[in-house]
Formats: sequence, structure tokens, C-alpha cells
Amino acid sequence: MLRSTLAMVALVVAAPAMAEDAATVSFDGSFEDATFAVESAIVGQGLVIDYVSHVGEMLNRTGADVGSDKRIFS
Repeated sequence: MLRSTLAMVALVVAAPAMAEDAATVSFDGSFEDATFAVESAIVGQGLVIDYVSHVGEMLNRTGADVGSDKRIFS
């Protein structure tokens, strides 16, 4: 519990600095192509993607349960 709390505090403190270093890059291709490129770059650095969260699908699926009639992600 303490470790996760410390990690959260570190993320909140570091977030503004990370945002300053963020870059936007134009990509000429589909979302799926961009996703594949990002995943390939991560794996190419020797990292492992062990979980992919499909939050957009969950929000669209459960929206009606909370009274929403808007589709947030398409």
C-alpha cells in the first residue's frame, strides 16, 4: 500500500515536468498502424507490454448503465 501511494505521489509530482518534454508527431496512417508502430518501438527497446486496457470499449459498453446516451469513443 505504501509503495503504491509513493508511486502515485511521484507520478503526480513528475507529471508537469513530463508534459513539458512531450512531443507531438504527425503520423500519416491509420490508428491501427500508429498503435503497431508505438508497440513495436516499445518492444524494440526491450520492454514488455503485459497489459492493454480497452477503456474506450468499456465506457461505450457501460454508458447506458449510468444514463449516458453519448458514444465517447468511436
